[in-house]
Amino acid sequence: MRRVHAPWVGRRRRREGDAVTDDLRRAAERFEAKVSPEPMSGCWLWMGPVSTGRGKGYGEFAFDGQMIRAHRAAWQIYRGPIPDGLWVLHRCDVRCCVNPDHLFLGTAYDNMRDAAAKRRLAAQKKTHCVRGHAFAEHAVITKRGHRDCVVCRKEWEATHRPRQSPAPSRAPEER
Repeated sequence: MRRVHAPWVGRRRRREGDAVTDDLRRAAERFEAKVSPEPMSGCWLWMGPVSTGRGKGYGEFAFDGQMIRAHRAAWQIYRGPIPDGLWVLHRCDVRCCVNPDHLFLGTAYDNMRDAAAKRRLAAQKKTHCVRGHAFAEHAVITKRGHRDCVVCRKEWEATHRPRQSPAPSRAPEER
């Protein structure tokens, strides 16, 4: 597949047979045994264990004594360490893809911005409010950037906000 990236392993000069380099090489061999390249998209599909529940569909791999997401292991094996506070994100949006060329580093904010740009957020896929009003005709963007249904908002305001009674008129003052 690819040459294992190991310059980040320690500061001393690596020698053939070095224990750390050998561990990384063995991890790369175990990793590559669970990968199936897909020629049409270029994705490397993860054939090993896959997460279930929240965040389902991401590959899992035992690396450096702990179970981590397979795309994070791919980054560490082929690119180097992941700096604190950064995430490994997918360019291809295939959760089980572990091709390092399809991965990039970013923050949680970058991940949300990327998802919004690709229209992958659940709220962006909604075309109607919960009462069936079309967002195309009856939507307004709030200060926080959310879509609200104008019809539903007016109905709520009519039933929940107290009516303003007109101010009592003052009698003209006598002089």
